[in-house]
Order: sequence, then C-alpha cells, then structure tokens
Amino acid sequence: MRAKIIESGGGKMKSIWVYPEKCTGCSQCIMVCSYTKTGKYSPRDALLQLLSWEEHCLTIPVVCAQCENAPCQAACPVDAIYRSPENGAVVVDEALCTACGLCMEACPTGSIFIDRHSNAAIKCDLCGGQPACVEVCYPGALHLDEIEWAKRLEQREWWVEARKVHGRQQLPGFPITVKE
Repeated sequence: MRAKIIESGGGKMKSIWVYPEKCTGCSQCIMVCSYTKTGKYSPRDALLQLLSWEEHCLTIPVVCAQCENAPCQAACPVDAIYRSPENGAVVVDEALCTACGLCMEACPTGSIFIDRHSNAAIKCDLCGGQPACVEVCYPGALHLDEIEWAKRLEQREWWVEARKVHGRQQLPGFPITVKE
C-alpha cells in the first residue's frame, strides 16, 4: 500500500486560484475540462463546476482546492488517493480505487466524483501541471499559482458556502412528481 503523505506548516503549493468577479459563466472551462479528460465535450464529465451565487451576483467556478491535509485522501480506505510528486496535485490511482464513495463524502467542496465510465473516483489533477481550464479562461477568472494553504483554505470556504446556497436555490421550471 502507498504511504499517506500528511503535510503541515502551511507551505505554498500549486493550485487553481479563482477570481469569481471575473467569471462570465461562459462554460469554456467546463467544456475544455471534459474534452481533455474524455475526448468529448460533455459538461457532465467536467471536473469543475460553475455555481450561481445570486445573492452576490456571481458565477463561481469550483475546483479542487488541492487541500494540504486532503480529506479525500484521509478517507480513502485503500490508499488510492495520494499527492503527486511531479506537480503536488492530489490524484487518484484508478487501479486501486474501489469506488466506495468515502472520498466524495469527505470532500468539503464536492470536487471528487465517481466516474461513470471507469467506476473509480476522479478529480482535478491539474492536467499534469498545465490545467486546460486555466489556459482557455479568457476573462482571467482561473489562475494556476503557488498559493499558501491559508489563502487556499479561505477560498475553499467560499466554495463551501456557495455550494450550501446553491443547494437551497429553487431551479426554474415546473415541479415534477413521479408516481410509482
């Protein structure tokens, strides 16, 4: 089994920093993410999400915070989640993953999923160090930078709050009742 790496000390690590005030909601990041990972333009397969936070008139891109002490990594009972020595991203070894879903439950931002194609956990791996979403973000809402954990934690808390608010919003349309 792979040894779990537990970091401490608040050092800088590469991660995607989001400037929500610059996001136009164009979805280019979602489209390029899905294409990069699956070879198809499928928003359903993107590893980041856009949340509408109407109270603040913002569209917030939510990406993996690459947590210093990654809850998804700590929750994995088979050590399938580890920190890449190449780029510092928290990544999933699909061959070891049992798709138990504990990592999904542990992720505070909802940024890890069970892939419907591989039946293994999947999350942002920073595209090996050059995130495609950052490259196509013409308004400049996404940046790859060396960021102190305290600053990334602050941003992670925005995402957690946006997700809570987003979960309470009513979706437009008519309510549908399914009878069995």
